[in-house]
Amino acid sequence: MPHTRDHAEDTDWAESGYTIGRELRGEYAGRPWSDVEPHFRRRWTETHSDRPWDRFLDRAQEIWDEVTLEPGASPHAGDPRGHDESSGR
Repeated sequence: MPHTRDHAEDTDWAESGYTIGRELRGEYAGRPWSDVEPHFRRRWTETHSDRPWDRFLDRAQEIWDEVTLEPGASPHAGDPRGHDESSGR
């Protein structure tokens, strides 16, 4: 069942990505993705030589954004398309 295998692979890759993201957060929190990406890539390729970085890059950035989000902060803060709780939209 290819779908199940792909899903399992995605889940495994994401778990590994979250581990790396949490490890890097202590050293690089508050830094933009462009500063962190080379370090994330190096850590990924050192531990996952069988998993191409170019296939994981977009998900890695999403993970970085998630693990560095301030507790209680909206992921849409500052985004004019984001949800505006005060207006109910």
